[in-house]
Amino acid sequence: MLFTAALWFTNLSIGATYLITATAGKFPEWISLLHLLGGVSTFLVAASGPMMFRLTQNSVAGTDG
Repeated sequence: MLFTAALWFTNLSIGATYLITATAGKFPEWISLLHLLGGVSTFLVAASGPMMFRLTQNSVAGTDG
């Protein structure tokens, strides 16, 4: 959970940097791509963590019975 929050805050900071540095008609593409990569990474971490936890809980519960 803490790692996901850290990734989310980092991505938020990258997005803010993107908005601050953008000028009319000119956008820094590399910051945009970095922001996209951060968002996808944050989503994957946030989605896979609970899924792995549920899978391990199901396998432990299945071996007890």
